[in-house]
Amino acid sequence: MKKLVLVIMLAFLVINMSCLEKSHADIPVIVHFGYFYSGFDAYYKVNIIGYLENSLGAIAVTVRNDLNYDVNLTRIKIVFEWGDVFAINNLTIQLSRGLSRVFILEFTIPSIGGKITNLRPYTYYVEVEYVYGNETGVWRYTPENYFVIFNSDQRDYYNLKREFESLLYSSIYITRAKAKEMYYKAIVERDLGDLLYSRGSFKEAVAKYKNAIDLLKQAVSLEYSIQSVFEEISLNRSIILLKQDELQLENIKSQINYYNSQIEVNRILAEAESKKADAELKKAEAELISALNVKYYAYAIMIYGFGFIIISIGILIYLAKKAR
Repeated sequence: MKKLVLVIMLAFLVINMSCLEKSHADIPVIVHFGYFYSGFDAYYKVNIIGYLENSLGAIAVTVRNDLNYDVNLTRIKIVFEWGDVFAINNLTIQLSRGLSRVFILEFTIPSIGGKITNLRPYTYYVEVEYVYGNETGVWRYTPENYFVIFNSDQRDYYNLKREFESLLYSSIYITRAKAKEMYYKAIVERDLGDLLYSRGSFKEAVAKYKNAIDLLKQAVSLEYSIQSVFEEISLNRSIILLKQDELQLENIKSQINYYNSQIEVNRILAEAESKKADAELKKAEAELISALNVKYYAYAIMIYGFGFIIISIGILIYLAKKAR
């Protein structure tokens, strides 16, 4: 109730501002509040404003004085075809020419039964009574849409229809065969529900829409469950490939380590061979030096021997000459 009052107050301000510049008619605008559905209805075959039975409704009525003189407003009422009248009585509001005022009329929607039925649309109109001096006048406005009272089956039909349309939006990417089968069955049930509603079989239409929603939910669930299986298979395959890549990488690492170890062994062997060669070279150098020393020693002895012989010959020559 508080929410309805707040919405009405906001609309009251908006309509007051917008209607200051309008001069189409004496009652140029009415706005409904608290209604359940507004638009074309397949059963009634007309545009309607639909309220639930036993609910509270309201309209904001814009009244504009298009006369060439000021008037005093005395009464505003909404009259329904079934006979109910809701009014604001005993008004004493002056409305100057060219100006507008907005009034809120509240009304209650009766229960369906007796002369009140949901099987037909009703006309309704709004009247504003005024006085000018000793004269009285009436401005009447009859909306183009019709007034309808919905029962609980019609309420459920529209609620389920909205739910189905919402689910349908989330199922546009269904691709799996079994899920598509459920999807098309749901569409058929929906169409049957709409057909039954258009013929006035409201309860049967609700049952069809419930079936349609269940089938559509199954289709969506099946689609995503199948996708989950494929995703799991794909994930497992990716894990297997990753493991294979890891094993291959480990194998490559092992080969690299083996080659590195072989290189290290070859390096150690090469160093050993190099050291051995160095040792042999040093040994050869030592042997060469030793051989050279022996050779030089022999040469020295030979030279010494030659010197001794020469000296001996010299001594002998000397002694021979002296003996003469």
